Amino acid sequence: MLLAAVVSFGCSTNRFTLLKDGRDYYFASNRKGLYKMLCASGDLKKVLDRASMPANLKKDFYRYDCVEPSADKVQGLYALLSPDEKHSLQSAFEAQGYEINASPCA
Repeated sequence: MLLAAVVSFGCSTNRFTLLKDGRDYYFASNRKGLYKMLCASGDLKKVLDRASMPANLKKDFYRYDCVEPSADKVQGLYALLSPDEKHSLQSAFEAQGYEINASPCA
């Protein structure tokens, strides 16, 4: 029970994990591997094209994930999304071959 409390405490409702090709990252993180997985591959552009949210938010997600990486800003943008927009973004990742929340924080 203590382990569950520790795991829950470290998880945030304003972040989710992405798993693809055996790599697992929080969407809102500054890790080089995430940059390679999302930005260098072109996947994030495809995901954002598919996601249903305002264009300015899509632009900001791309900016703070790929151009000026900022985990705090990505997490803040995600917090601004409506439940439907969050679902749309996560569904767009799944359509691009990602698993969502395959970690203990799911």
